[in-house]
Amino acid sequence: MAWGGLHETNSFNSLSATDQSRILNRNAIELTGKNLNNVTKAQKGKDPGC
Repeated sequence: MAWGGLHETNSFNSLSATDQSRILNRNAIELTGKNLNNVTKAQKGKDPGC
C-alpha cells in the first residue's frame, strides 16, 4: 500500500507500464478484493474495512 498515495508522482510515472499496472491492481485488490478488471482476487493484507 506504500504506492497508494504516490501514483501521480514522478517516481511512479518513471516506472514501466507493467510495474504501474501491477501496483494499481494490487492496490485495488487490497481495497476492494477485486482487480481493475473487476475479477475477485485474494487480498494479502487485512481487510481495511472501507
